[in-house]
Amino acid sequence: MSSQQLAALYNAAPNILWVEDLLTSTYLDAIWQHDRLVKMYVGGGHETLEAVVEDARRSGHPRVFALRDRDFGPTNRHRWSEPSLRLFVLDSFEVECFLLDPPALAACRVNTSSHDEAWILEHLREQAAGQLWWMACRKVIAELRESRQRYFPSHPTPGQVTCREQAERVLLDSDWVKKTAPGLGPRVREHQIHEDLATAHAWYRERLRLGDGWMREFSGKELLNDLLTRLYTKGRPRGTAAVLDLAKAVAEQQRSIGRVPDELAELRRTIRSRPAA
Repeated sequence: MSSQQLAALYNAAPNILWVEDLLTSTYLDAIWQHDRLVKMYVGGGHETLEAVVEDARRSGHPRVFALRDRDFGPTNRHRWSEPSLRLFVLDSFEVECFLLDPPALAACRVNTSSHDEAWILEHLREQAAGQLWWMACRKVIAELRESRQRYFPSHPTPGQVTCREQAERVLLDSDWVKKTAPGLGPRVREHQIHEDLATAHAWYRERLRLGDGWMREFSGKELLNDLLTRLYTKGRPRGTAAVLDLAKAVAEQQRSIGRVPDELAELRRTIRSRPAA
């Protein structure tokens, strides 16, 4: 993309926010009431978003930001106020979790089945209970991936390695070789996998027991897709149009009844108030 095309892209609004998918942009656009100060583009996965934001910074576009799901990684919500931060990571598991809002779902225009709030909450809880081992397995896989990458050595700078001895020291002195690699074996032994799965399962089961906060910790996408077919029974469009329509309907209702998620209200304020440089 040429510098002129890039400038046109980023001059479309005072603030640019790259997101992972169309559902995210559709929902945020609706929940933020088509905010003319924040223009959204769909950028794809985590690595792409990080690269796009870094490229914008280097190109002199400081008000270009990105938002990604937390998934099984850490949030950086505690750092959202830092002026240098441009890639925001949700506190909730993923954007679909915000749509798991029984009062808004029950009252929204696409609930053509007329299921009430209590039915929706109980159905979501039942579906989540059936996902406990699935979520536990995914959590352990994510933790293994993170363990494998921890302390992984970065490439040396130019001039840092000019002989074999220096090359060996970069590798052999790295914390990955000293700490991570020796620890990977025990992490994948049968008894440890068994223990890690049991721990993760107990964690999700406890979240489900402690109230409605679990809806921010489970994978919302699958729960939402199942619920969609049970609520939106009349006049439902085909394919992705149905879930996008649901996202807009829930956002409209959340605004109407004062249930805009605090996390998303904070994100909007943070982006709009960020200094120019």
